[in-house]
Amino acid sequence: MLGPALAIDADCSSSLIATHLACQSLRLGECNLALAGGVSLMLSPIPFVALSQMQSLSFDGRCKTFDASTDGFGRGEGCGMRLLKRLADAVVDGDEILTVIQGSAMNNDGPSSGLIYPNRLAQEKVLRQALQNARLAPEQISYIEAHGTGATLSDPIELRALGHVYQKRETPLLIGSVKTNIGHLAAAGSIAGLMKVVLSFQHGIIPAHLHFQNPTPHVNWDAMPLQVTTTAMPWPTENPIAGVSGFGLSGTNCHMILSAPSAIEPDDSSAPENEAAIVAPTREILTLSARDNQALHDLVERYEMHLERHPAIALADLCFTANTGRNQFAQRLAVVAESIAALRQQLAAFAQSQSATPTVSAGAVDASPKRIAFLFTGEDSYYMGMGRELYETQPRFRAVLDQCNTILQSYLDVSLLDLLYGEDETTALLGQTAYTQPAIFALEYALAELWKSWGIEPNVVMGHGVGEYVA
Repeated sequence: MLGPALAIDADCSSSLIATHLACQSLRLGECNLALAGGVSLMLSPIPFVALSQMQSLSFDGRCKTFDASTDGFGRGEGCGMRLLKRLADAVVDGDEILTVIQGSAMNNDGPSSGLIYPNRLAQEKVLRQALQNARLAPEQISYIEAHGTGATLSDPIELRALGHVYQKRETPLLIGSVKTNIGHLAAAGSIAGLMKVVLSFQHGIIPAHLHFQNPTPHVNWDAMPLQVTTTAMPWPTENPIAGVSGFGLSGTNCHMILSAPSAIEPDDSSAPENEAAIVAPTREILTLSARDNQALHDLVERYEMHLERHPAIALADLCFTANTGRNQFAQRLAVVAESIAALRQQLAAFAQSQSATPTVSAGAVDASPKRIAFLFTGEDSYYMGMGRELYETQPRFRAVLDQCNTILQSYLDVSLLDLLYGEDETTALLGQTAYTQPAIFALEYALAELWKSWGIEPNVVMGHGVGEYVA
């Protein structure tokens, strides 16, 4: 909670700039997680008066971006936030990755003809710089989520900037603007564009750009490889990459390049080579707590009713939120389940009988601090396939065991992972001390790190035999 906390005021580009700065903080190690976004609410008529005096608002309240009939923009309200994390950390931690920010850039218009007059050269520069930072060529970009407000002056300037940067393409560059769908959200406008692209990646469809009947006559469309997405269409490539633009009224420009998760090609510096083998846990634990038995019973019933209304909710997300985002009281319940249906069934059964089962545990806990000890066993505790399910379902356990495997490669003539989870003739070597001891050490060390990642830190550590080295 000690990373940078900033309020960005660059008008229309504020939320994209916040995301750009959050990425920089992550790269510099100033933080490990970042929340970036923007919010815009229409709480006063004063901004409308000023925008009307500037003749910036459209008569029908719509953004007719890139159309010949454009006469200004329509306002909208909204809030958008994104949780950002370094890709390597997200892969190791088993996070659901919605998109990868390949690169971004920011600059300012500098000299221009006035406040509402964008600088085409500055826009071209920020587009090219973002491509360079992402180490991508213009031909690799499938779609641009344009700033495109529907302003008579600024839309053609943005189109010309895109046309110049992408002029050598052999295939059309798809373009659109979410402002035609939801209006101009001011400070939250560019994060709305980013979220549109992320959702487009998830659904495999680029939404239609609305209110586009006749192309603006203020640009030569035939000279530019640009195509407005007038209808919803699938992405033209299997691994799509898109750009998002946010240009502020004050002249501060930002452009960001995103790729779908399927386009990730991890290397040694960004993610484990065997990333694709990480799977979701087969079972989850839901913990609930309340001040007394009746309150716990009521809470269990509310959860059961919630699951009845929302059967498609993700089990892992539900459990994570309940386990980490709620206050802990003395009266507690823990349920182990492999699906939402099973969880609902067990909650309903407990609400009726309030009795424990092999997968349901309930009772009061002593809130006084407890001292925790880790005891690491010796050589005789091994068995074939030990830790396999943890390796397949727990990213932290897997990462530590992979690290041990790398270190032991120069000491063992077989891979540690083959020793633990390989073919029968390899796993049979576990009966030999030269292989048993490093395997036990690696497994127990990974277990300890897994417990610690869950916030369970030992006050005392003890070991027997090879377990002493782990301790």
